[in-house]
Amino acid sequence: MIRTLVPCLALLFVAAVAAHSGPHLSGDSYGPFAGKPDSWFATDEGRRIADNILSYQLPHGGWSKGMDTVSGPHRPGQPKSIYSKGQGTFDDDATTSQMWYLSRAYNATQEARYREGFLRGVDYILKAQYPSGGWPQVYPLSSDPRNYRNYVTFNDGAMADVMGLIQAGVRGKGFEFVDEERRSKLRAALEKGIEYILKAQIKVAGRLTAWCQQHDPVTYEPRPGRTYEHVALTSAESSGILTFLMSIPQKPPEVQRAIEAGVAWLRAVRIDGYRVAKANGLQALLVDPSRHAWARFYEIGTNRPIFSDRDGVIKYSIEEIGAERRNGYGWYTNSPDEVLRLIRHE
Repeated sequence: MIRTLVPCLALLFVAAVAAHSGPHLSGDSYGPFAGKPDSWFATDEGRRIADNILSYQLPHGGWSKGMDTVSGPHRPGQPKSIYSKGQGTFDDDATTSQMWYLSRAYNATQEARYREGFLRGVDYILKAQYPSGGWPQVYPLSSDPRNYRNYVTFNDGAMADVMGLIQAGVRGKGFEFVDEERRSKLRAALEKGIEYILKAQIKVAGRLTAWCQQHDPVTYEPRPGRTYEHVALTSAESSGILTFLMSIPQKPPEVQRAIEAGVAWLRAVRIDGYRVAKANGLQALLVDPSRHAWARFYEIGTNRPIFSDRDGVIKYSIEEIGAERRNGYGWYTNSPDEVLRLIRHE
């Protein structure tokens, strides 16, 4: 059934982009260049940045996050990855951002090195995918199977970014230079990715709800992240997944069911009559009859918003956690508004 979806998936990258709040400032995002005309990528500046990006590509074909791959080339002797074992990642737009840039650089210049760098990224993506269809946050995997970075990661739109890029490769527009063998593998990867999303949707009392930030690559069960990121239903990540699924034309019944259930859950847990703001220098919910928000995490089974300090103890009010985590993490979001806007226009 899922195989029949692939020719119809026209807007997946739009869904991936919608899951993010904007380009990162560390110099590792494609966002600031997405609106450039094709000819710009053939300019001296466009080529310089492409060469800088290539200089940061890791031996396995991916890129790390948190490295300024734009401003200047990698310097010999300096690390290319923030991870101790030199892994690449899909977190915070890494790898996919660099690949988007290189694809446009190659199309503008026909310089073989840009095509080769992009194709090495494709091979990295294909190797990193689990047999079940999901992608981890980092690859190669940690030797500790309990490391949250090994879990299939919806957090920060990581999986949506990968699938958006894959869809572009499958469709071929702008990616005509991808050989048919790789395109066939990408097509299969996309199918498996959609299947994973559908199987990972969490059921409560027999009813589909939403998704966690991370899921088990084998059992599809929700998994925790850092100590303050508990197993929970997540509003922002679920919104990105739903936007992705809603972009599929001619949706089969299982996709439509997943969307309807996820949207119903978002509506049920919306916190009406409040806005997120600072009160006495601390992040808080303030009464505002004209506004609404969503908590980042909801307890599975009760739909109660949950919060935590680094000690991992669950609290049910943001006022119960310390200032460091209270102000140092995004406990509320309005990203589901985009999903509800889209559902109204379907």
